[in-house]
Amino acid sequence: MTNDIRESALYRESETLYAALRQPGTGQISDGAEVHASADGKQAVFAGTLMEKLETTTAMPPTRICWVDLDCGETRVLTFGPNTDRLPKYSPDGQQIAFLSDRAKEGDFQLYLLDPEAGAARVTPAVEGWVEYFHWSPDGKRILLAVAGHGADIAGGQGAVTSTQVEQKLPSWMPAVETGDEGYRWRRAWVYELATKSVRLASPVSANIWEAVWCGNDAIAAVVSPGPGEAKPLEYLSRPPPALESPS
Repeated sequence: MTNDIRESALYRESETLYAALRQPGTGQISDGAEVHASADGKQAVFAGTLMEKLETTTAMPPTRICWVDLDCGETRVLTFGPNTDRLPKYSPDGQQIAFLSDRAKEGDFQLYLLDPEAGAARVTPAVEGWVEYFHWSPDGKRILLAVAGHGADIAGGQGAVTSTQVEQKLPSWMPAVETGDEGYRWRRAWVYELATKSVRLASPVSANIWEAVWCGNDAIAAVVSPGPGEAKPLEYLSRPPPALESPS
């Protein structure tokens, strides 16, 4: 009995079905997720799946930032990778779209800003780790970044695995010593300032940030723990840290 089922009738039937649904190689959007509407409710952006071929080497097919007119249904693809572009969000004034992408290095998601009219995307300064999610401040002047270290455990809802550590140039015989408290396991809150195009650490070094949101324009509310392990997280409301002071 062979392990290769690709010549079976059931496999060919499934292949035909998914080819019709996904339309690989046609440039058609076959799926959409992470939808975010503009403040005026007239348009929305989302992470759209465009399959180049049915067989992929990743668990999830890559996505692109897409736009849709909510009145007439017109749809456009705004980004083209490489790798994955995801989690688009309009700025409060609707003039910019922020999104995450690992186009520079697979698995290393960083923050990008997109001009929806010109179509130009630019990367913001890289943070120490990969961005899991982000939030615009209510006034649109800052973006809160939830950053996990390369090698941090990923929550059950995201697959319950460990993300890839940054490669170190060490001899193959060098032993790996882990204490469970290494710096790369921690989650931090960072803030990107649009006025200065700079990024700053905005959480205490002694706090592991599990969830964080804006509390007004100058403070962050977060669920934290004293370490990166999932033991006894506690609610924490920050005061405005120095990183959130208005830029001069």
